[in-house]
Amino acid sequence: MQPSILNATRHTESSNISRNRGKLRRSVTQPTLAIAIDSDILTGVQELKYKTNNIPNATYAEIDSVYGHDGVLVEVETITKDLRKWMGDQKKIGL
Repeated sequence: MQPSILNATRHTESSNISRNRGKLRRSVTQPTLAIAIDSDILTGVQELKYKTNNIPNATYAEIDSVYGHDGVLVEVETITKDLRKWMGDQKKIGL
């Protein structure tokens, strides 16, 4: 891993505002969609799965992409498809 990416990762981990905030996550009542990019090493898939599992009304989606953290900028069609499906599901259940 390049030093600049390593430093960015360390900074991200050291400034994790959600650390020890389980009660805060559980207090979110708004339906939530969390989308992970499977190759993103800066925003770990496992961490996002954990957070999603601790937010009521949360849905987790994972996108297969070779673009890592930049996948959110590149995988626009897939993200749009997942978002539209999720929004349709919310509408079906009356939210």
